[in-house]
Amino acid sequence: MVTGGRWDGGLPRAAPDARRLLMVLLSTLNWAVYSVLGRGVIRDLGATRATAGAMNAGLLLLVPVLLVPQATAGLSTLSATGWSAVLFLGICCSGLGYLFWYRALERMDASKVGSLLYLEPLVTLAAGSLLLAEPIRAATVLGGVLLLAGVILVQRSR
Repeated sequence: MVTGGRWDGGLPRAAPDARRLLMVLLSTLNWAVYSVLGRGVIRDLGATRATAGAMNAGLLLLVPVLLVPQATAGLSTLSATGWSAVLFLGICCSGLGYLFWYRALERMDASKVGSLLYLEPLVTLAAGSLLLAEPIRAATVLGGVLLLAGVILVQRSR
């Protein structure tokens, strides 16, 4: 659990760690600034070129890490399934994820696009249920309904 202590299926059993809460808050703030400032870049370059630029910048930042032998030691032991997972994460989760995000920022206000991030837990819930047979509890359904209501309210505003 990111914001609290041990989890027993109900409420956290230990007080939240202030550092974890601060990291979540700063991450949210960082993404908000990134989205608002990114609109100008997207306006100038278009979503496809902005996505390519972001992916290339990420690759460039990783080059020094790739030069460290300990960082790349596990790559030679990856199975075909492991490489498939890496490619899926790179192409679908990062590449397509950023492309869809930038396309949405081209067409909508950053505040409305930002509210769409709250749908991610529902996608995770569905994937966990379908792929891992994780149970869906009443509290989770209630939380999902509240979450959807909030996203709908934001999307209908203005």
